[in-house]
Amino acid sequence: MSALSNSAARLSGSRPAVRFWRTILFLWGAQWILSAVFRQLELFGAPSLLVPLSFWAAAAATLVCLPLLRRKPAALPATSPSPAAARLRLAGKPTSVSIAAVLLLFAALLPFFVPAAYLLEFYRSTALAAFYLILGARFSRRFTAFAVWLMLLMLAVLLLYLGFAPFILGILGGCSLIACALVINL
Repeated sequence: MSALSNSAARLSGSRPAVRFWRTILFLWGAQWILSAVFRQLELFGAPSLLVPLSFWAAAAATLVCLPLLRRKPAALPATSPSPAAARLRLAGKPTSVSIAAVLLLFAALLPFFVPAAYLLEFYRSTALAAFYLILGARFSRRFTAFAVWLMLLMLAVLLLYLGFAPFILGILGGCSLIACALVINL
């Protein structure tokens, strides 16, 4: 068993919780990919109702998956680390702190460089990079690598392929969620 698997097992205390998070990551990764494809198909006359339908289908599937997490409530940790301990853990990693500062700066400067039509996709990808950063601080540097990769991808799209931002960031953001689910292996 890898170190990441040990950390995930220690955090969740049970396999159902890990299965739940893997399922959720796969599900929302597929939703991001479908959303990007449906937005692209709207240019060719597909109904615009497909994007919200994919979102609500993923939300409903998430609710259906909740029993996976709640099947063994006694297996969940009784105490969680205090917020001060979590801050100290994140503050103890200079790489995480510097990436968080760059993400915050990137999000603050986005409205000056990105047209309003593409702003939502960049904010969504920035939030995903922050999610990976939190996972990297908690579990493994692999997730920090995901955050750095996503930030570099956003920068490349911003500078070179801005017109394709919803499609590129949607497809590759969804693929990164699926890859994240594959990295959490037990």
